[in-house]
Amino acid sequence: MKKSSGRFLLFVFIGLLVFNVSAETEKALKDVVIPFELADYVILVKCRINDAQEFYNFILDTGGLTVIDKTLADELKLKQLGPQAKINTLYLGEFAVEKVFVFTNFDLQPLRSSYGIDVRGIIGSDILEDYIVTIDYEKQQLVLSMDMESLAFEKQSNKAGYFLKFTKHPINHAPMITCRLNGNIEVEAMIDTGQPYPLVLPLKELARTGAIKQKSTLKAKGVVVKWPGTISPDNFLARLKCFEADRLKIDNIITVFAELPALLSVPLLGGDFLSRYLIKIDYLHEEILLDPKTGFQGLDHSFSTGLHLEENGENHLLVRGIWEKSPADRAKIQVGDLILEFNSKKVTPKLHKDLWLLLNDDKIKAVELLIGTKEGPRKILLKKEILI
Repeated sequence: MKKSSGRFLLFVFIGLLVFNVSAETEKALKDVVIPFELADYVILVKCRINDAQEFYNFILDTGGLTVIDKTLADELKLKQLGPQAKINTLYLGEFAVEKVFVFTNFDLQPLRSSYGIDVRGIIGSDILEDYIVTIDYEKQQLVLSMDMESLAFEKQSNKAGYFLKFTKHPINHAPMITCRLNGNIEVEAMIDTGQPYPLVLPLKELARTGAIKQKSTLKAKGVVVKWPGTISPDNFLARLKCFEADRLKIDNIITVFAELPALLSVPLLGGDFLSRYLIKIDYLHEEILLDPKTGFQGLDHSFSTGLHLEENGENHLLVRGIWEKSPADRAKIQVGDLILEFNSKKVTPKLHKDLWLLLNDDKIKAVELLIGTKEGPRKILLKKEILI
């Protein structure tokens, strides 16, 4: 009887152990849903660091490395290791990632001044690559999964989606897909959720794609888009005849041409393009699913006033750039003018984001502005239109 009792207890112990392991495995495989906000097509995730109770805005950037603002790193007294700091626990929403090393030598002020949002960091592919990452722009949800079989199963059952193989960029681990421009120009393009435009190409591609000869191509006065470490202020806006990636094909895709950082000077596929799909990135098997969204209408970057603003360090909004031939250009707004009021509201730091949203909301057809010029204040009703 004693032997039987001992065996029985052993079986019970093993059964409980197996149950606990299974429970832990199931817990590990359970999808984690993290809500996010959108600023244009830039994804903002609320993040918490170590024991701090405050949540901070971090950009979800598949085309970047994980970064924290240096002042915030100092404020939280993070341990600094050369150009990096160590975070014991980084919370994406309520999801905890342990022992994260983040870069602190990137200036995030241009992001804050462009969007009027207090951006304090970036979540990059170096963190995301441990998961299957689902990005749903329509529901504004980020899903992290450890179930590496889920995408393989979906590949068998999904008839509408586009499954594309990718490689990882050696610097930032970003997904890189092979695609064709205008039918015969083959390039490697980066999946880049950190920038809002559909397609960004290096300036050298202006001639190769033929965009420089298109009558509809617009040049910027001042600067519309700029990347850290770049020199040239030149920006162009055009429509490429055709973009293809395997079976996926898009005609007349809006394209921005700009100087890109030397080590990352590759075509970028951004939020305006990605938001048309439910996106699943399987970093382990290096495959991405772009599942077309039906009925979801995002922003249209060609429907615009042509006006681009930034904070000037004195809590004022400065005209940074204007697309030629746009409503802003025809209204004779100049680079360097100040925005004093919009829709009869005085511009204050707290309202910068509100004005930015008005200028980027397709449902808003016009904005009344009081402009501060060298000749004095001038009131303008600025209507949006299709630029190209």
